[in-house]
Amino acid sequence: MKNNKLMRIAMIAVLLSVVTACGSGNRDTGAGQTAEIPAKKSTASSSPMVNPEVRVVHSEKGDVSIPAVPERVIGIYVSHPEFLVALGVIPVAAPNYYEDYPTYLQEPFRQVLKIGAGNSLNLEAVLAANPDLILITPGQEKEYDQLSKIAPTVMLPKKSDWREQLTDMAEVLGRQQEAEQALQQYDRKTSEAKDKLKSITGDGTVIYLTLLGKQMMIYGENSARGKVLYQELGLRQVAAYPSGEATLPLSMETLPEYDADYILLTLDGEAEEVKTQYEALLQSSLWKNMKAVKNSRVYTMGTEDWFNVGYAPLANEHAIDDILAAFEQGRGQSQ
Repeated sequence: MKNNKLMRIAMIAVLLSVVTACGSGNRDTGAGQTAEIPAKKSTASSSPMVNPEVRVVHSEKGDVSIPAVPERVIGIYVSHPEFLVALGVIPVAAPNYYEDYPTYLQEPFRQVLKIGAGNSLNLEAVLAANPDLILITPGQEKEYDQLSKIAPTVMLPKKSDWREQLTDMAEVLGRQQEAEQALQQYDRKTSEAKDKLKSITGDGTVIYLTLLGKQMMIYGENSARGKVLYQELGLRQVAAYPSGEATLPLSMETLPEYDADYILLTLDGEAEEVKTQYEALLQSSLWKNMKAVKNSRVYTMGTEDWFNVGYAPLANEHAIDDILAAFEQGRGQSQ
């Protein structure tokens, strides 16, 4: 009996000591200050402490510490701004290859600082934008050292498919769900457009022609833009187009070999040169005798707005809207 009583007293003393220890997160140091009681060390106590405001991501230049939730992002590569918008991020600054942003970006980019592009990249403008994350791709190594001094800079891997590029960026930003939604939306749009275009064109053939001033170019299904037109939208390439060729330069004499039912025409390059070339094309009897011209099925597409077609989802979606509007409204030129 006496032993049992002693055991109960001992157990109560232990419990009281545990409760007292758990209820005191700090202790008096005797100098009017409190000292934090060290937390219990985990089994990974040898690992460095994790900063919850920072994440470490893999880059082509090695691992980079970036903000856990970047708020002021700049994508230096030409298609990066569109990827960011598709992921729900408005960049604080963006490259511009033309004086103005494409029309489909002008509204969300009203306050986005222009930083030039390529050899005209304005590093002072990048600095002024005060980014907390900069994204680049291989091929921009020349700017890497300078950019990485401005903000954490992640070099994304080089991929030929814009879908993979979008996915890689989403992983860095922690926006994988947004990327999946953007891809699903794009697939729905192309599928619906494909059905509509098929009902209009039937078995008719289509060529996509670009005037560059000193050269005339036709795009095949293996080109970036041709993939959108022929593989995703299901338009029919003319049989004469060489299999495996991405693009093909044409002369006025060889143009009739690609006599399609419909022509998509883009005027690109230096304005005066293209204008002169276009006027000469309109006066050519070879051009006037093409089926699409005689049947008023020549559809002139955008220039600046088509700059990223084949390389970014927003540009593709804008181009698809252009194509659908042209074919549905029958707004071809009789030339």
